[in-house]
Amino acid sequence: MKVRITHLAICLIVVTNIHAEMIDTTGFTPWLSVGKWGKNSTETIGQTFTVGSDNRLDSFTFYIADALDPDFMDFTAYVMKWNVNRATGSILFESDPLRTTNNGGAGGMEEFTLDTGGLYLTEGEQYVAFFSSSTYPSTPQGNGWAAYVGERYADGTFVYIDNGSSLASLTTSHWVTNYPGGDLAFKVTLVPVPGAVLLGMLGLSVAGVKLRKKI
Repeated sequence: MKVRITHLAICLIVVTNIHAEMIDTTGFTPWLSVGKWGKNSTETIGQTFTVGSDNRLDSFTFYIADALDPDFMDFTAYVMKWNVNRATGSILFESDPLRTTNNGGAGGMEEFTLDTGGLYLTEGEQYVAFFSSSTYPSTPQGNGWAAYVGERYADGTFVYIDNGSSLASLTTSHWVTNYPGGDLAFKVTLVPVPGAVLLGMLGLSVAGVKLRKKI
């Protein structure tokens, strides 16, 4: 008696379904203006948000208008962890220098979207995404407004701090967190951590697929 076992090589690819979670208050109207902010005014404004199961931050967006032509605003965008009434820990994301270009608000609110490169955050924790002019000189003056939509997002709020030229104050001083009914017009894009390809283009030998018996 002979038994022949034929092995079949198969390729199994498992791909995780990737979807993004978008926190977005921009669809609410009307947009209002909150400020002024900028150098020698309120130097730092931001929005807190809470991270769900999708915990990789891909980008965030705010809308800003400078106040006077030809003045412009120089500033930097940041992300830090948030603890009740202040930023905490180290800076998790810092953008390149940014500058407004809309000639005293003549073009309406100007969109600033920051690609954070897939910043890994912690599920269930709060963070603050913010803009600050603290590290820039006082000339040109450069003040402006941010787009504001009222209370639209339950898991965060509009926050700000008059911190002068001190970034250290972001973690040592209380920010203002009780602006009436407060959220900025903002977007935050969070995506899940990519699942590994469990078996990709792997030749998997399956024994016993075919038996041939000969007596």
